[in-house]
Amino acid sequence: MRSGRVVLVCSPGGHLLEMLSLEPAYRHLDETWVTLPCVDVEHLLAGRKVFTAHGPTNRSLVKLVRNLPLAWNVVRRHDPDVILATGAGLAVPFFLIGRLLRRQLVYVESLARSETLSLTGRLVYPLADHFFVQWPQLARRHRKARYEGNVLSPLDPAGHRPSAGRPRRGAVRVLHVGPDVKGTGGMAAVVRNLLASPLRERHRLSFVRTYGSANPVIRALTFALALPRIALWCLGPGPRIVHIHTAIHGSWYRKAICTAMVKALRRPVILHLHVGAGDIRAFDARIGAVVRRLIGWSFCLADRVLAVSNDGAREIERLFGLGGVTVVPNPAPPVPGPAVEPRGFSAAVDVLYLGGFANHAKGGDVLLEALPEVLASCPQARVTLAGPGVLPATVGRLAGLSAVRWDGYLDDAAKDAALRRAQLFVLPSRSEGLPVALLEAMAYGSAIVGTRAGGIPEVLTDGVSGVLVEPEDPGALAGALVTLAHDPDRRARLAAAARRRAEQFNGSEVVDRLDRAYRELVA
Repeated sequence: MRSGRVVLVCSPGGHLLEMLSLEPAYRHLDETWVTLPCVDVEHLLAGRKVFTAHGPTNRSLVKLVRNLPLAWNVVRRHDPDVILATGAGLAVPFFLIGRLLRRQLVYVESLARSETLSLTGRLVYPLADHFFVQWPQLARRHRKARYEGNVLSPLDPAGHRPSAGRPRRGAVRVLHVGPDVKGTGGMAAVVRNLLASPLRERHRLSFVRTYGSANPVIRALTFALALPRIALWCLGPGPRIVHIHTAIHGSWYRKAICTAMVKALRRPVILHLHVGAGDIRAFDARIGAVVRRLIGWSFCLADRVLAVSNDGAREIERLFGLGGVTVVPNPAPPVPGPAVEPRGFSAAVDVLYLGGFANHAKGGDVLLEALPEVLASCPQARVTLAGPGVLPATVGRLAGLSAVRWDGYLDDAAKDAALRRAQLFVLPSRSEGLPVALLEAMAYGSAIVGTRAGGIPEVLTDGVSGVLVEPEDPGALAGALVTLAHDPDRRARLAAAARRRAEQFNGSEVVDRLDRAYRELVA
């Protein structure tokens, strides 16, 4: 679909879940939803623009007539380029009005209809510009119908259904399983970058999300829908690999289920761990022996285990008695847009923290303890705090200072602007894998103050490409920030060294390592 507006028409239940599974096809458009009142609608469409129609619509001529004025008002007011419907009877009045007003009409027949069209499908078939079915036999029986897979088929990174054509010579089908690539967090960014990397030119990549919302209802539905999609993909022809990305806590449980299912279907599994040793130790201290054995069993099932740092790899090997965990560092994301302008590194200094306050491991509270000393010694400092979560109520007198600003979560454009301004980037983490935010700050040319946690010392050399202090030491953190704030020449040298170091974490090396792993597993 082109950039523009779309009206999405569907009944609650299965029709709604099928529409949500098509989200990569319309998520870049301005959405207007039309459905019937239901509890699952309130959860699944929270925060979206929704109109409620008259129902139930099944075989009800009265309700069809009552919904015609609604269809007229919605289509006239929101002026969509496309009306997309997955059924059931609610689609009919909107297709009648859409045809009258010359809109593009797209209908996706239900997955449950494998032999014959539904009543709604038969009614809208003459009206639809594009009519998609989810079983090939239906496409053979109806001239206009098109079969492009089904809603359980994984999407490629661009949001398209994989074609049924022959794979490119030497290419391997690889299914990446992980969080919503449009979501926040380092793991989502890494998966998003991998799917857009030259790997897609060497292999046939697909993607299934298993996590995409903090809402427990949506989270459970997302995971429940993901499992049959993964299973169906594994049952396809040819060599296939499932590359599972996991963090910690609930992610380990979900990915343990995915790993066991994929191995039961006799497909190779790569289990890719995106957390640091500190997080692993803290989680291990909270779980019992039975849970530890179950999670350890899933790691042992995997054909290849990857970690983003040596620190994390050693901890996984120790905890589960594994050998040969492979380290594949995160690539440094490219700087978008124009080249970063030199900052000048004057006496005034902009300090940036992107870890937020939702995750204790990021050490935001440690930074807040250090800031009073920093601001007392460096009145020229301007501190921007950003990231997920909310500013703690214990901030006290910092909240009233004009030198400290809380921006909350930053979208890509706001983060780009903040990184371009920042002369000092601070990362006070207790535990890390290989933080994407650190690699971004290095690529943007900021001087870095970080901790000796996880993979950070594997990237930064203390005194050469950054300054490192021990975790949970606000005094040492404040001292490092004050020293650099008063020394613009040293900031400039460290920033230049950090940028050169970031260039060594280029995407081509990571792509080559994964390419070798894929080919070895199917050899």
